[in-house]
Amino acid sequence: MTTVPAKRRRSRRETVNPHELNKAIERVRQYKQAELSKQLDQTGPAKQLDKFLTKYSISRNTLNTWLEDPRRAKTAYKAPYLLHALRELPPLTKQKAHQAYRLLLRELGIPDGHASELVGIHGLYNFRHSLNDNEISVRDTILLDSQKTPGVAWFQFRYESNKRYRFCDGLIVQRNQKLHLIGLSEQNMFLGNLNSVRVPSDEIMYGICSFEEIYATKILYSRIVLYPKRYETNSRQEEYIKAYLKTRID
Repeated sequence: MTTVPAKRRRSRRETVNPHELNKAIERVRQYKQAELSKQLDQTGPAKQLDKFLTKYSISRNTLNTWLEDPRRAKTAYKAPYLLHALRELPPLTKQKAHQAYRLLLRELGIPDGHASELVGIHGLYNFRHSLNDNEISVRDTILLDSQKTPGVAWFQFRYESNKRYRFCDGLIVQRNQKLHLIGLSEQNMFLGNLNSVRVPSDEIMYGICSFEEIYATKILYSRIVLYPKRYETNSRQEEYIKAYLKTRID
């Protein structure tokens, strides 16, 4: 009696979460676009895309096909490999922040790893100032962040200009007993200098700043005061802060 060999079962494809796959495709697309526009450092992140594709044996032609028609990626045998992009290709905003921070530290002669020394400043602060005029309205809260993006210390505050809410952000460094907030972008420029304190989470910081916004007709200057949101000032401190903010900047 002749035995008929059983049909070989095809291996089941790994189930892929469509939402996660879309996120992975978008992440790879960002790297591809940045690579084409030469926005990435050719000695660093630009090589990560090539390394990723080589690791999972994904050809450039296949990648281009997936980017042009994401539906084909969802049915591709190597679709599960694409999900690794979310872990192995960090968001470009973080990559650019690291590059900008390293450049700033190098220009100032400050060693790498500086952000680890600023862990104590992390938090949401009251932002007292006199930056508001008939063109710009700066909010009274500022975020100093030294934990969300490892290796980078940065700040962000919100303001209103030209009847629209916008954000101003930048990098933070400490030198010569001063805390420097430096923000440069197409939309705005901010430079703040504050006296450094031993425990920022429990003390008040005083300083000065300049702020330029693309839609404004002048540069604003102001004395500034920062202290943690949970910090409650007493009447004596309030009196001093108000007098300090009114002091003329020579």
